[in-house]
Amino acid sequence: MQSMTHGSIGNVKCFLAALGLAMVAASGCGGNPVVVNGDKPASEPLPAGAIAQSSPEASDVLRQLLKTYREAKSYSDDGQVVLRFRQNGELMESKWKTAVRFERPNRLFVEAYQVTIGCDGKELRGRIQDEASGEDGDQILVRPAPQELKLKDLAIDPLLYENLSSQLRRQPIQLELLLESQGLASPLRGDVACKLLEYSQVEGQLCRRVEVPSPGGSFIFWVDAKSSLLRRLEYPVAALLPALAQDAAVKDISLTAELTGAELNPAIPPEQFTLAIPTGAKKMKSLVMPPQPLPSDLFGQQTGDFFFTQ
Repeated sequence: MQSMTHGSIGNVKCFLAALGLAMVAASGCGGNPVVVNGDKPASEPLPAGAIAQSSPEASDVLRQLLKTYREAKSYSDDGQVVLRFRQNGELMESKWKTAVRFERPNRLFVEAYQVTIGCDGKELRGRIQDEASGEDGDQILVRPAPQELKLKDLAIDPLLYENLSSQLRRQPIQLELLLESQGLASPLRGDVACKLLEYSQVEGQLCRRVEVPSPGGSFIFWVDAKSSLLRRLEYPVAALLPALAQDAAVKDISLTAELTGAELNPAIPPEQFTLAIPTGAKKMKSLVMPPQPLPSDLFGQQTGDFFFTQ
């Protein structure tokens, strides 16, 4: 893969900024689009006889999906959000990590966008990486761990939650499925006007694909036919990236959550839920926005002698 130059991504940056997905100009940091060789990857071909004669209803697939996550004792993945599109014929790709480890009732480790959260059952800690420098800020959120972790516990700090949600305006889908939530997962509890699509494969796993309508467009859930784990989620890209979708030079846009390596009930060592406190970091009950740099070094300086001329 070849990194794009600053000039070649200029038009795309404003669209990505609408998502708030840590895009930077020409620093080469993670998140910059890169040119991808070959075509946009489609679903994997199905082996002969892979689909059973009888298929469940779409609503049944979604209810079983939610049941699987809510009954899971532990869970882990190496998830990421992936944006792909063609610009002037070149296939472009950007990726952002959204990995989750979880163990009931109150252990969690999340790496998503600029945010890292660790809850080891004793303390809930969180920090935000500075996207300009690529370094961790000098603040770290430290709070007592709840007895049972819920999504509202992650939203208790507004600044941390804002960065966790990005401009997608929702936290990683794994968290909504695993924890008690009123977000994207809530419609899965009841009857939904959803549609069962053709079967396909992800990571060699046969998946049932379910289209779930929303006011902004359809979500497509790729649900493992054997384990009922979510392998992929397709977002309604036209609603989330309208300017990009309407650009005549841009084709074949997709925005997906790829839940690579998703595993149900793995044994996770306790230390993998601990977020270390960096040397010199300030322990905070609430994170605060750091002061922004002054637009000029002249601010705050005393002026010298001057006079007006005609």
